[in-house]
Amino acid sequence: MLAQLVHQVKPSAQTTRTYGRYGALGACGLREEPLICLKIYSLFSSCGELQMCNYFVVSLCVSTVCSFIFLQNFIRFLGKKTSTQVREYTPQTHQLKGKVPSFGGLVWCIVVPVLCVLAGLRVADETSCSGELLCALLALVLFGVCGFIDDWAKLKKSKGITACSKWVLQWVFAFTIVALWLWTAGPEASFLYSYTWFLPEVLRVICVTLWSAFVMVGVSNAVNLTDGIDGLAGGTSLFVFAGAAFIAYYTCPALLFFAIMLMAALLAFLWFNAYPAKIFMGDIGALSLGAAMGFMFLALKVEFLLIPMGIIFVGNTLSVMLQVASFKLTGKRIFRIAPVHHHFELVGMHESTIVMRAYLITIFMCAVTCALWFCW
Repeated sequence: MLAQLVHQVKPSAQTTRTYGRYGALGACGLREEPLICLKIYSLFSSCGELQMCNYFVVSLCVSTVCSFIFLQNFIRFLGKKTSTQVREYTPQTHQLKGKVPSFGGLVWCIVVPVLCVLAGLRVADETSCSGELLCALLALVLFGVCGFIDDWAKLKKSKGITACSKWVLQWVFAFTIVALWLWTAGPEASFLYSYTWFLPEVLRVICVTLWSAFVMVGVSNAVNLTDGIDGLAGGTSLFVFAGAAFIAYYTCPALLFFAIMLMAALLAFLWFNAYPAKIFMGDIGALSLGAAMGFMFLALKVEFLLIPMGIIFVGNTLSVMLQVASFKLTGKRIFRIAPVHHHFELVGMHESTIVMRAYLITIFMCAVTCALWFCW
């Protein structure tokens, strides 16, 4: 059993929270063995039917299958009951997608928390990462609730809830999650805390709180802006979570488990969201993904790595900001339409081409960033 495995290879108190560059097994002393591969193999093969490596693989498979079954039946249920409100500023080709159901993000707002509670908390308890996992799940669910309210309102009125109401909800939820995180892990859990040593303690905590909430709200809205083409937001998020999982392997196994669960749900979702999409994630999916992503990078103390790894999200957000600023200052637009992926559509690029190139850029940036982080 997993508990027996963790008990047999339980790390010392000094290495419980941070395992170093050799990962969770490095904390058990295996990094000093010359034949580490044989040691790892013998460790796994002697610990019964549920070894640590197999545990993650099985969890990935179970989450993927559960998400696939959920979505397959959910699409049938939604197909006759809901439709998507297409944004007014999108290209004309998008107006044909009004009959595609939304609410696809429910799959990771339901399946991931359930599986994490059933299985992931065991990993969290044994590795002292339960606080991070619970806060990550809370970010996923609360921002999913915010998106669900907006998506549900769009069924009755095309514009959903007001932008002000949505922002207030996001900031309230973000502060709630950050407060719980800092209460369980302490303010030193934040990357920013060690760089504000010259400030009084109260101001340091305030800075950490504001910064963390800003990252969560900012990333959630960046992912939401990117959710405009079939498979774009889901696929790029998948690769970013894969990079986060690589980092989490060396620092927090519970967040590794969380990332694996989300990646599995995204794999199932992309099966139905690939062009031509049969379902959209909606605000419930985009906001929850972004919040979970933002918190995960905060908890891993690598939030600045979101800039290169989430370059597609950054690019889309900057294109909107530049478009608005240019139009207000000069009366002229930089792009035909913002976000920039719609601009590429209007200049003749097909949706599939845009998405594939976004995937390639994200994969390259995530691989380079993870390699540099590991070597650093």
